[in-house]
Amino acid sequence: METPKIYVVNLNSYNNGRTRGKWYELPVDFSRIKSDLLLDIEHGEEYAIHDFENFYGYKV
Repeated sequence: METPKIYVVNLNSYNNGRTRGKWYELPVDFSRIKSDLLLDIEHGEEYAIHDFENFYGYKV
């Protein structure tokens, strides 16, 4: 069985045409996502899950 994954993006970057996103295998520590995607006041704090894999019929 494959590990569930999510693709998370920094919404501020995405909305400004600079996609800043990454695939993560679950479980993942949110502090890692914040660090990788520069989720802060300067770069934007909002994020979104744009894709997912291996959830075996479950919806995210």
